[in-house]
Amino acid sequence: MKKTKTSKALKMGLVFISSFLVASCGTNDKPNSSNYEFYFEGGGVFSDNVDYHVTLVGNKDKDKTLLLKVKEMPALELTGHWVLVENKGYKVYFDDTDNSFAYSRYDINTKTFTIKYKLNLGGGQGRNKITLNYKDENFANYYDGEGLPPLPPTFTGYGWNGTNRHDCILSCFEDGTCVSITDKSGVPNRLGTYKYDTATNTYSFEFENEESHYPANYITNIDGVQYYRYDWTVLGGNDPTIASHRENLPLSEGFPQFTNKAFYYNENNEKVWFDFKTTYDEKTKTYDLYYEAYSKGLQVRHVTYTVDD
Repeated sequence: MKKTKTSKALKMGLVFISSFLVASCGTNDKPNSSNYEFYFEGGGVFSDNVDYHVTLVGNKDKDKTLLLKVKEMPALELTGHWVLVENKGYKVYFDDTDNSFAYSRYDINTKTFTIKYKLNLGGGQGRNKITLNYKDENFANYYDGEGLPPLPPTFTGYGWNGTNRHDCILSCFEDGTCVSITDKSGVPNRLGTYKYDTATNTYSFEFENEESHYPANYITNIDGVQYYRYDWTVLGGNDPTIASHRENLPLSEGFPQFTNKAFYYNENNEKVWFDFKTTYDEKTKTYDLYYEAYSKGLQVRHVTYTVDD
């Protein structure tokens, strides 16, 4: 499922694109076990207060196709394919407009795989989390005890430039790349990479440099060399105050390049530098991240990601 960064960015628009299901006829009859790799069953309650019953079948065909069906909506189905990671579990990939995917978790005690996935039924039902289970006692003989890594996270939040807020999203992908998108007009996507440190339970990010779209505030002369000199102060309302920042760059370097040198003051009035690493709240199971972007002025972005058990 190799994609270009551009295609990823287009598909991960800040409007949080809906996952339209492919319409077709079908039933929820359980197939012959010799024809499938797995058969997950489960469901969830949606906004119309109906408990929908869902099946997910992985076929033993050449393309390792899968089929998701909803008992209460027999004309709807979602296709895709699956991958078995040896001794760890299943990854399932859906053919929806999000190119969404999910990872299975294996419980050695119950000898059961579980997949949790946000399914979009469209219409008044909308999107909600479903839980699917598949009992596989034989897999206990091969399970490595660790399973698959965490699902690549999607952080959501907003950016601000001192006066206006704009929704933004930071999406991470399986290949280690990420893209930051905002709905602020004229602001390009910001590309980068990310890593997850299991020892510290921390996500860290590196973003490509960005060039400011407007000149520095003024020019100053230091020891006979002319420099760009620019300052900014951003107030985040209920969020931490972004402190004044000043930097000198030689004119020969052109427009100032965005750097990681900004900081803010937390609720204890302590200076905290942007280091592009998450903090984690054990109680809420939420990762918190501040970072910046430059385009038509500085924009500070605050996003969070909550682990969905």
